[in-house]
Amino acid sequence: MNDFREQFSNLTSEYLLQLRARGNGLSDEAHHAIEEIFAERRERLPSKPKTPILIPDNQASASGAGIFIKSAGLIVLALIAMGIAKALTDTWIGVLFTIGVLIYLVANWFRRQNLDPAQKEHEDDEKKAEKERLTEIMVSAANGNLERIRELVEYGGDVNARSLSGTTALMYAARNNHLAIVEFLLANGADPNLKSDKNSTAMDIAKTFGHPEVSEYLEKRIA
Repeated sequence: MNDFREQFSNLTSEYLLQLRARGNGLSDEAHHAIEEIFAERRERLPSKPKTPILIPDNQASASGAGIFIKSAGLIVLALIAMGIAKALTDTWIGVLFTIGVLIYLVANWFRRQNLDPAQKEHEDDEKKAEKERLTEIMVSAANGNLERIRELVEYGGDVNARSLSGTTALMYAARNNHLAIVEFLLANGADPNLKSDKNSTAMDIAKTFGHPEVSEYLEKRIA
């Protein structure tokens, strides 16, 4: 552990927190060293997460500029790929490329067939989350995983991050009738006045899906 103390002693607390967020991906000795350093600095250190936390992804929201840059990059790549494909048409390289793509698609189809329903659902959920720019807090709020949300918030997760549709974690919790999560999010800075792209607040969503206890709780906290 002394080796870790020596390695970590000159690192910033922010960087050490990122290391801590790896959870079991970091050795127990390293965690102990970080705990001692934070204690010496008299700074609060969150508990070791059970599952690794990617701090930058966890805090990032779907900003318009970021989405535009990513979309523009994908368009450029698509145009380049189309140009290459056109240039390779009727060449042996083009034929091999086409065969390679077909083999990949067929192999992926067979792989999907061998997954059990739970694995398929998990894979589909991950794709949906990536497509809609959902943070882990949003997904956990929708699934009712309060323990994970506590960990994410401890590591600086943004409770007011927005998805592509302008939806927040509070809205997902309200939609699925997770009152305990609604209470926790509000206690940790979630804004009940935020509206989705459909102009709906978390309270509106709770009412729409027939969750009176959640909607009444939120109504009391809307400015």
